[in-house]
Amino acid sequence: MKDQTENSPDKNPANERLVSEAFRLPDQILTGKTHFEIVRDFLRASPGHAVEKILQWEDGFVTSTGRFVRQDEAAVIAKAAGQTLLCGSLFGHPIPHPGA
Repeated sequence: MKDQTENSPDKNPANERLVSEAFRLPDQILTGKTHFEIVRDFLRASPGHAVEKILQWEDGFVTSTGRFVRQDEAAVIAKAAGQTLLCGSLFGHPIPHPGA
């Protein structure tokens, strides 16, 4: 699990790709290979945190420019970049997977 702060908007969207799944918290962005991995690592590192807190996180992705994007924008970026989209879900929300 990598802690990352949000960067400014993309300067070259044509080359932007999804690079990791992420959760946005009020003061930081947590990234990892999968949303499950991020939650698992967070719970291991902070066992006192309630699952209800995690459910309040905003899920999305981090792009190659360092931007946090929600699922709808992530799907557009992945399609434009030729990245494979796999239908999955996290807490009932469909997510594109940044494979490929």
